[in-house]
Amino acid sequence: GGTLNNCNLNGSSAGYLGSGGGAFHADLNNCNLSNNSAYDSGGGAFYGTLNNCNLSGNWAMYGGGADRSTLNDCTLSDNSADIGGGASGGTLNNCTLSGNSAYYSGGGAYYAILNNCIVYYNSAPNGPNHYDCILNYSCTTPLPAGTGNFTEEPRFVNTNGWSNLRLQANSPCINAGNNAYVVGATDLDGNPRI
Repeated sequence: GGTLNNCNLNGSSAGYLGSGGGAFHADLNNCNLSNNSAYDSGGGAFYGTLNNCNLSGNWAMYGGGADRSTLNDCTLSDNSADIGGGASGGTLNNCTLSGNSAYYSGGGAYYAILNNCIVYYNSAPNGPNHYDCILNYSCTTPLPAGTGNFTEEPRFVNTNGWSNLRLQANSPCINAGNNAYVVGATDLDGNPRI
């Protein structure tokens, strides 16, 4: 619980039947959550609010990166889970989910609401990018129901190791979202997004 700013949560484990390997029921701002694990839910974070955070290399049975959380302007990459490699449940606004994997369903996201998100290059036998999700103004494939979604490749600067998921100048994702879903005035690089 509580609020953490500008933190690094690395290599923690929630243990047997635990949830929230990196953080449990906490508000996180400008934090990095990496290589955390939870036997049950939310390898990186469980039931919290994350703003401008990076979640990478986390693992859980449900929601490798995050489970039942609200994520704003976050990047989720290289996370894994049985279900919901990047995220499971919760709401994601202006987030990028790439390089995540699930053993069963929802490599990028499972049973979540995603607005103004990029959900691309994830893997799972069922729903590699999204499974049983609601998406609006998002870049993903296959094309989901919802408003403003599209399937064009996002054109990242570099997907090698998922280390630079910034967009090239010719990316179809730039300014393709809906301002109603924008929480902050800038993106992770400090550029205006409204």
